[in-house]
Amino acid sequence: TLGSWLGAVSMLRPDAILCSRSHHAHEHARVVSGLLDKDVQVVPATALTPHTDESEFALAPMRREAGKSVDWGHVTNVLCIGHEPRLQQLACAATGAKPDTLQFGELLCVEGDSWEALESGHGRLGLRTQPAGTGEDETELLPKIQSKMQTSALLAGFTSTTFGVVLT
Repeated sequence: TLGSWLGAVSMLRPDAILCSRSHHAHEHARVVSGLLDKDVQVVPATALTPHTDESEFALAPMRREAGKSVDWGHVTNVLCIGHEPRLQQLACAATGAKPDTLQFGELLCVEGDSWEALESGHGRLGLRTQPAGTGEDETELLPKIQSKMQTSALLAGFTSTTFGVVLT
């Protein structure tokens, strides 16, 4: 839904997509990229990845890491696909303002006169919206959630049994 929506909104069409190194975020970024009407490169970024050390989370290292793959001289819009709270931290670092937590599929535009302005915290919070079809309906997530719950229950049972054997 996000890819189709971005494809229709010309002012928000990304020139590059930076994403978390996690499999599902990278997969999501490839799907969004494939739905745009122009070829947009997907570049994994360590800073957007969960559990990245705080010292590694900054805009300048993220740009350097992506700089090997992105022609920054021709980029006006960058889409970042990742996880909370990393995306909220990114917006805060770029603007100095702490936005509310992003919801599933939500889009928050952070605007700046240049990447350097964003790196120095002089960006602005802009448009915030959810593309149609990404609201409260989580029926597509249900099988994934059920699978994770079954795995958790199995591991909890195994851990309890192992713990009981160790104690006796």
